[in-house]
Amino acid sequence: MDQNLLPPHDLDLERTLLGVLMLEPQSVTDVYHVLAPADLYSEAHHHIYEAIRALYVRGENIDFITVAADLRRREQLDMAGGQSALMQMTAAVGSTAHAQQYAYLLKALSVKRQLIAYGAHVSRSGYEEHTDFEEALGGAMTWLDSINNSITRLTERSYEQMVYDTVAEMREAAGSGYRTGLPCYISNVDTVTLGFQDSDLVIVAARPGMGKTAFIIQAAKRQAEQGIPVGIFSLEMSARQNIQRIIANEIRADISSIRRGGLVREQWQQLDRRMAAVAALPIQICDLGGMTINEIVAIAKRWKLKHGIRALYVDYMQLITLDRTHRNMNREQEISQISRRLKQLAKELDIPVIALSQLSRNVETRADRRPILSDLRDSGSIEQDADMVMFLYRPEYYKIKDDPEYGSTEGLCEVIISKFRNGRPCTILTEFHPEYFEFGDFERR
Repeated sequence: MDQNLLPPHDLDLERTLLGVLMLEPQSVTDVYHVLAPADLYSEAHHHIYEAIRALYVRGENIDFITVAADLRRREQLDMAGGQSALMQMTAAVGSTAHAQQYAYLLKALSVKRQLIAYGAHVSRSGYEEHTDFEEALGGAMTWLDSINNSITRLTERSYEQMVYDTVAEMREAAGSGYRTGLPCYISNVDTVTLGFQDSDLVIVAARPGMGKTAFIIQAAKRQAEQGIPVGIFSLEMSARQNIQRIIANEIRADISSIRRGGLVREQWQQLDRRMAAVAALPIQICDLGGMTINEIVAIAKRWKLKHGIRALYVDYMQLITLDRTHRNMNREQEISQISRRLKQLAKELDIPVIALSQLSRNVETRADRRPILSDLRDSGSIEQDADMVMFLYRPEYYKIKDDPEYGSTEGLCEVIISKFRNGRPCTILTEFHPEYFEFGDFERR
């Protein structure tokens, strides 16, 4: 790259905008949250705009005289070019109608300059022998997130638009019968939850053997069958093991038969007929072990951009690590950071993030082994960050064969919603067939 090239900028546009703001002070309202003083290329213009914003915050009159007075008080008037420079800015303005448009154009130039500067920084760090690549990658992702968030905030909807959008969503929900989010395709669960909502963090927690991985794999598969792209981070099992479960669910075959190649002829024929459809499902699976939360965020954003994923599944939270800059934290602090970042990711991508979580062994010490919120392992912040916490409980697993209310517990799985930001906690009865990882509606016996 030519070292003599100047970074992108437009001094004339900066002068024009400052002139407009001094002639039409009400325009400051339209640009205040769009443009920061640092977004202006000229240091002189930076000082002038800073003075204009200070007057605006204090509720004082804004014109070239008051701006000059504020700059003089700051001992910056000479650096800004003097009062004559302010007068020239206002005199050169032809129209005061496009302040916000000018601000957006200048913001775009500022972002380009920041990209160039940070790109140079990343390039230099790449050549340094002792650069920690995880720390460098995490820093780059954090910086890009901050830029992206600053741009996203520029497109905030008006209250009026929010009202119309909300009513449109209500009409869509009425047309669909009941659902406003992505269904998990278990009718009893979807009726209560209205589906997984965009920007929500949903925690599915259970002790081992309850079927929590099967629960999300079935939901992801059935969503994909409806053309809804989904992403799965499988930190415990390989992609091959997950696909075996998808196949078991598809042809209702025992997983042990699939693993040992013991399908009967009819099952092989059934698999041959359905294999193309299963292979074509819009599912992304990443099965890398020991992933950091920054790596998960980076890949999820790439999936959103490239494949348009509408839901993200994480199996499971306690296997995620932080980058090396946070290695001095205890595990509870780490899990707090991870759950908070997953919630932020759900909001940034505007999709539901469904994360599995382990439970502490305290469950096993109680007579009633139904999980409660305090059983969430490693961190109370999981409960705080989550929009919904769902526990899975199978009495049959604990050799409880009969229930005074339900009758036989064979195949019974309780979906216990202990936290529900948009509804009431409750227990939903489902049936679970562990041999082919299938959940369905419970029918009283």
